[in-house]
Amino acid sequence: MGTLGGNLCLDTRCNYYDQSYEWRKAIDFCMKKDGKICWVAPSSPRCWAVNSSDVAPVMVAIGAEYVLVGPQGERVVPAARFYHNDGINYLTKQPDEILTQVRLPRRTAGMRSITNCAAEDRSTFRCSAWRRG
Repeated sequence: MGTLGGNLCLDTRCNYYDQSYEWRKAIDFCMKKDGKICWVAPSSPRCWAVNSSDVAPVMVAIGAEYVLVGPQGERVVPAARFYHNDGINYLTKQPDEILTQVRLPRRTAGMRSITNCAAEDRSTFRCSAWRRG
């Protein structure tokens, strides 16, 4: 069981970072955790760990907005700007902020439902797809 907020804020992962401590220690650590190299792309100057959220791409595609609340107050961030193309600094969210709302755009004449499936249990699922234009 998880939450929508947890899914949207998942830590980035890669095949090397996901291994046990002993396995990572044996080959040397990656730059995401105590090392100086990205084992996915050893000649790269940055970490290539990727987001594994299944909901984030949908939120970006439909133009959702996230409401973040922290000591500095509330702010709204478009889903497309919430994620960074960096395996280490991957979210716009600050460590002392919490995701409190996801605002979905109103369905307009330019969006139409392509499919809608119902969920009963893990063998079936709920899905919706929209097409703009």
